[in-house]
Amino acid sequence: MIRRKFLGTLTLSSTAMALGAANKFAPIFDDALEDLGKPLQLVQITDTHVYDQKESEKRAGLFMEQLSRVAPNPDVVMHTGDIIHDALGNDRQKVQKQWKLWHSLKGQLPNNVHYAIGNHDVWGHGPKSDKMYGKKWVIDELELEDRYYSFSKGSWKFIVLDSTQSKDGQWYTAAIDGLQREWLQGELDNTPADTQVMIVSHIPILSTCIFDWAKSENGIWTVSGALMHSDSHEVQAILREYPQVKLCISGHLHLLDSIRYDNIDYLGAGAVSGNWWNSETFRQTHCGFCVFSLYPDGSYQREYHEYSWS
Repeated sequence: MIRRKFLGTLTLSSTAMALGAANKFAPIFDDALEDLGKPLQLVQITDTHVYDQKESEKRAGLFMEQLSRVAPNPDVVMHTGDIIHDALGNDRQKVQKQWKLWHSLKGQLPNNVHYAIGNHDVWGHGPKSDKMYGKKWVIDELELEDRYYSFSKGSWKFIVLDSTQSKDGQWYTAAIDGLQREWLQGELDNTPADTQVMIVSHIPILSTCIFDWAKSENGIWTVSGALMHSDSHEVQAILREYPQVKLCISGHLHLLDSIRYDNIDYLGAGAVSGNWWNSETFRQTHCGFCVFSLYPDGSYQREYHEYSWS
């Protein structure tokens, strides 16, 4: 197992100020951690894509074993979507098998698991007249209160978005709908100034890794609206108005990513399934999971833990 440590943010200090007004955060150094108070431990797992092929059940079991050694009792476990391999393009029988497999595996996780809905978790193959078509099925399977929601733990609030939307009757594009945007604004308006906020979505709000997926022809980049929020500018404009918003985490791209923009960190994670269970590595990122230490002042650390299938 290989661990990579990513150092998060401290509030503005005299050291950071000397670097210029644009740099409003400074790194956390290990010898400063004891002064920050006890952190919450959050585990992020994403893109498990479980199904009955490519030894995904056995390999997911190895991941569960590794997670239990690294973080046996986290405060929060956040699955950022694509729990099963593909409800989007499979019939009812195959989707039922995939959900049954996930339920057999999730018992190895701590019982405080929260979920964001991924594009592959949405049933898009059934007739639209079926009451389970779309997100109804995944909401029921995961016992979600709604397709988007929030919860609090300690000095942190977690706002979980539904970033997969139907477009022209077809799945999918990445965005939040009007009702959700209004709800997000209200959630942030009602968040106390001393409460730190993490935004959670399956598809990234902002990412550099989309260019690993995008096409460049004749000097022009073409980026699909399924790779990153097509309403990224609008969502960023909302978030930047609230200093409590410290970071946004996501999955979807199976690539490890980190951006700091407008004093918000946008962090993408590697997938548990790696290259969709074809290999442990997808492009630059080995399969793994993230462990966050979230401090009361809004600073954090992220460690990425790789694991092996052998």
